[in-house]
Amino acid sequence: AADFSSGMLAKLEEAVCAEGLQDRVRIVQLAWDDDWEAAGIHEGAFDACFASRSIATEDLLGALCKLDGAARKRCCITLPYSTSPRIDDRMIADVGFAVHPSYDSSYAIAMVSALGQLPTLTYIPTTRTDTFESTEAALERYLDMARAYEADAQQHLPGDELRSRVSAWLDANLVPAADDSHLLTLKEQRTSFWAFIAWTKGPAA
Repeated sequence: AADFSSGMLAKLEEAVCAEGLQDRVRIVQLAWDDDWEAAGIHEGAFDACFASRSIATEDLLGALCKLDGAARKRCCITLPYSTSPRIDDRMIADVGFAVHPSYDSSYAIAMVSALGQLPTLTYIPTTRTDTFESTEAALERYLDMARAYEADAQQHLPGDELRSRVSAWLDANLVPAADDSHLLTLKEQRTSFWAFIAWTKGPAA
């Protein structure tokens, strides 16, 4: 089990210990761009390799090659479909930004096919119910989201204008949470889709 984040690995180690799996799980701090061979992950090292919601790299092909090479039998990955689940594209569009979907899942299908494999594709819908302690907390979270998107999209709104638009959007969309009256939530749940791509190792037919 590998991750570049020491914090995530600490949580994993805690879970492994709680389940008594210390002798069955090897934990490695490793990123996609690191030297996997130097970390002891050799060609065909594992029966199956999984990368779930974790392929965060500028070199998607390099990551897929590493995963495919490390697996003897099967690979499975999940990638965002359309926009990132971290982004509420409803708000992004309504405040005036152009929504730019991610095509990583389509690229991955083509890249895996070019590796001589036959990938399959299914979609996993996920819904999230965001809750907020206050209107101010919601505004800060959504402003951070809008600023991050603004930087990636290379679009810009003046700070006061951005705050005003995000605040107006939240005024129109925040409602009391049904199960806890002191919390706020959005009147419509946010649905995101993940592309689940899998392939069994072997030459393409």
